[in-house]
Amino acid sequence: MFNACAREALSSRARSIPAGWRLSMTISSLLLAPVFNPPSEQKMRSISRFHPRLNKGQMTRPCALLMTLLIASVSSTALAQPSRSAISLKPSDYVEIYNLYAKYAMAFDSGDTEARVATFAPDGTMNSFLSKHVPYNMDKMRDMMKSAVRLSHPRVTHMLTNIHITPTADGADGSCYATLILGRASNGHFDYSPAFYRDALVKISGSWRFKSREVWLANEEQPKK
Repeated sequence: MFNACAREALSSRARSIPAGWRLSMTISSLLLAPVFNPPSEQKMRSISRFHPRLNKGQMTRPCALLMTLLIASVSSTALAQPSRSAISLKPSDYVEIYNLYAKYAMAFDSGDTEARVATFAPDGTMNSFLSKHVPYNMDKMRDMMKSAVRLSHPRVTHMLTNIHITPTADGADGSCYATLILGRASNGHFDYSPAFYRDALVKISGSWRFKSREVWLANEEQPKK
């Protein structure tokens, strides 16, 4: 009876039932057959010739256990949220994101606090070796740049290369190499440090912004992602 019901459900609702459910129903019909259609006494006597200790109750208990496991598996599958696919980026998105990287560098190097803040989402965060890699918000960024002086020619220079953008479900992930030129040392030569940026970007009201930024110097150990 159970097998007939399962076959009827599969044939009449094949198009409306997800593939995972159809597979589960097929498996369940096989597993539950001994429970709903137990072997006849004649079959049991035939089986007991080869397995004297096997009786009807012993045969159905494993099936009941499998039924319980199957129901739990189907329930968890039904409740699981489907994974979201990455958004599609247009060429104009890539151009705007590349320009955002340049805006950030120019604002930072020239000491323009508000221009630097404007490259972030309102709830964006930044972390770097200066904060011991503890993320901080835009208010903290303003406080940290209070002593910065607006310059027509920057003394700190970001040289960004290999900007790489990957679409995500929420926007995009970005990364790039950076050479930080920090100014002139006492011997007249420039001090510089290789660095690496890792970013999350979101599009807000049609404009790309940094959701989070983190910068690591080359001699720092970066956590794996």
